[in-house]
Amino acid sequence: MKSTRRFWLVSLIMVMGIVLSACGGNDEDKDTPIPPTATIPPTTVPTFQPAPTLPNPIDVRNQPSSEQAAVWVIQGVMGLPNVDIYLNDTLIVPRMAFNAITSRALPINAGNYQFSLVQAGQTPETEGVVLFEEDVAVEAGETTILVASGTPEAIQLHVVPQVLDPMEAGKARVVLVNSASGVATVDLIVNDITRVEALEAGRAGDEIILAEESYDFRVLTEGKLIVEATQQIRAGYAYTALLLNDTAPGTFKLVFLQGQTPPQTRVRLTHVAATVPEVAIYLDDERALTVGIGYLESLPFETIPSKTYRVRVVTTGDDPETLLSTNLSLTPNRTVDLVLLGDPPDLRLLQVDIDTRALAPDTTRLIIVNAIPGESQARAISASNREVRAQVPFGRASNPIELNLSENALYFMGGSQTEPHVIEDPRDFNFVAGEVYTYILSPSAVGSLLLLPTEVGTDSAQVAGGSGGSALPEDVSVQVVNALDSEGAISVSFDDVPRIEGVARGEVSSAVMLNSRVHPLQIQRGDELLYQGEVVIDSERSTFITLFVMGDDENVVISTEPDYDGSVSLSTILLRFVHAKSDGPDLSIYSPITEGTPMPENSTGRTDLINGLGINSVSSMVQIAAGTMQFGGLDARNGQLQFTSEPLTFEGGEAYDVLLLGEGEEWKIVVIRRER
Repeated sequence: MKSTRRFWLVSLIMVMGIVLSACGGNDEDKDTPIPPTATIPPTTVPTFQPAPTLPNPIDVRNQPSSEQAAVWVIQGVMGLPNVDIYLNDTLIVPRMAFNAITSRALPINAGNYQFSLVQAGQTPETEGVVLFEEDVAVEAGETTILVASGTPEAIQLHVVPQVLDPMEAGKARVVLVNSASGVATVDLIVNDITRVEALEAGRAGDEIILAEESYDFRVLTEGKLIVEATQQIRAGYAYTALLLNDTAPGTFKLVFLQGQTPPQTRVRLTHVAATVPEVAIYLDDERALTVGIGYLESLPFETIPSKTYRVRVVTTGDDPETLLSTNLSLTPNRTVDLVLLGDPPDLRLLQVDIDTRALAPDTTRLIIVNAIPGESQARAISASNREVRAQVPFGRASNPIELNLSENALYFMGGSQTEPHVIEDPRDFNFVAGEVYTYILSPSAVGSLLLLPTEVGTDSAQVAGGSGGSALPEDVSVQVVNALDSEGAISVSFDDVPRIEGVARGEVSSAVMLNSRVHPLQIQRGDELLYQGEVVIDSERSTFITLFVMGDDENVVISTEPDYDGSVSLSTILLRFVHAKSDGPDLSIYSPITEGTPMPENSTGRTDLINGLGINSVSSMVQIAAGTMQFGGLDARNGQLQFTSEPLTFEGGEAYDVLLLGEGEEWKIVVIRRER
C-alpha cells in the first residue's frame, strides 16, 4: 500500500453511553489487558469464493468470552440451488450458492444448535422448505468448520474443529479434511513426501507440522492425482485443507482456511557483558527469563508468548541492583537470540532474528554479533580471497552470510581502515550440516568467542550458493501512524538513524524503505525519548507495513501490521480499526443499519464489524460496501454504548484506517485513507 498523498477526516464525537468505572469491571480486570484470542477466536482468511454479505450474526455481546465460539460455513452440495443457512431460528448466511464460504468465522454463543439448509427466502417454520437439518454442538472458545457436502438427495454435514492451540515458534500445522463426495479414501503428498494415507470421507487426518515455506500439495485416490495446489505456509498459523467437489462433475479443489494461533517466540539468552556480574532477567516483573546467568553463559532455547515486555536486568544477591530497564518486542513466531552486551550505563539486550529456513546440504548461514565495547566496526573477511563478508557496528548483528561447510575460513578485523587491528586470526569453522550459527565477538581473549548452533535441517531442493555471499533481503515500504494518547509530533529512528520526522497525532508518515530484518527502533517527541526497542520488518509477511504507535508516554505500544496491497472492488472498501484510547474498555464495533433498509427477522438493526477489539490493538481488515455510514462502539464486556459517530463517507475501491482515540472522557475518530 503506497502512500504518496493522503487525507484524513477528523470527527469529534461525544460519548453516548456512560463509561462504567474502570471499564465495567473490578480494578484487577482494568489493569489486565485481554489478548484478542481471549475474547473471540482468531480471525482466519479463506482462499475461496466468499458468500454474500452476512446479516447480523448471533448476538454475543452479553456473553462472557469464555462462552463465545465461532463457525465457518461452507456450502459444498453440488446441484443445490441457493439456500439460506440457519442455526436454530437465526439466519446466519442468506442465499448461499454452491462453492461458497463465509468470509469470516461467525461469532456465536457456545451451545447446541440445529443446523438447517432452507430454501432461499423461506423460514424453517414453513412446511416443506427445510432441505436438511442436523444437530450441532459448538464448544466454548473454539472455532468449528461446518461443511455441507454430497448431493441434494444425500446431503452430509461434516463438523471439523479448527485447532488454534499455540504452535512451536517458527512452525505451522496443516490438517487435511476429506469433505468431498465420490472418493472413498485419499492420500496427501506434500513436496513429494506422503504425509496422509487412506483418509476416509468425512474424516480429518493427523496434524502435519511444517516450517514456514511454500509447499506443493497433491491429493490422490487409488494412486490417481485428483487435485494439486501450491500454498504459502506461514509460521504461527493453523491450516485446515478441505478437499471439496468443484463445479464440473468428477473434479475437485483444495481450499485452505487459515487461523492464527497465539504467537510464540523461541528465545536463547546469552550473557557477553564482561563488566556485568551474574544477573537475573525479568519480563513484566512477573516472569523470570532467568534467575541467574553469568558472563559467557548461554541458556537453552525457551518458548514464550510473543508480545512487548518490560524487561529488567538486575544483579543477583542480597541487594539486587537494576542495571537495565527497557521494552522488548519479541518477534512473533520466530527463533531469536537475546544477547546481553555492553557496559553500564550503556547495557543492551540485543534481539537477533535467526533464519530457520532449511539449508542446502553443503552450506550454512552465519550471523555475526559485535559485542565488543569500543569496537565501532568489526569486519569479517574471507581468508581465501580477502572479501569483506560483513561489517558489524558495535551492539548490532550482521545479516546472515552464506558459507560453504568445507571452505569457510574467516578472520576478523577491527579499528579503522588506516589503523586496523586483528580481533581474531583466520580460522576454519567446524560447521555441521543442517545447522545455522550465531557467532558472538565478545570483549575477551581470543578463544572465548561464542559460536551458537541452531538446527534447521537441510533440503536437497535448495541450491547451494557456495561462499560467494547471499542475496540481500527484500526492501519493505514502512509508514508510521501516530495514535498516542497525548498531542505532539513524533520522530522515528531506525538503526540509530533518524528516518521519519514530524508525524502529528492522528497522521500517517511518508514511506521509508527498510531491509527485511530486526531493526533497532527509537521514538521521540522533541528531545524526549518515548520508546527504545526493536521492530521486525519481514518482507515475507508483506512488502508494505505500517507501524502503529499507541499508548501513553509511560507505556508506548508498537503494533506492526501488514497493509493490504491487492485490488478492491469500486463498490466496496477495506476498513481497519485501531483502538488507541488507553483508558477505554475493549470494544465491539458495529454499523447501524439505515432506516428503511429491509432487515432479516430477528435482526438487531445493526451490522457487527469487529468483536472484542482490545486496548492498543489493531483489527483485521473488514470489507464492506462503500458509501456513507456511521460507526458505533460498545463495551465488549457489558454491552454499554460508548459512542456513535457522525455519518462518514467512504469512496469505493479504497482502504481506510479508523483511529479510535481519546480526547479526555470523550472519543475522537480519525479516518485515514491509505492510498494504494
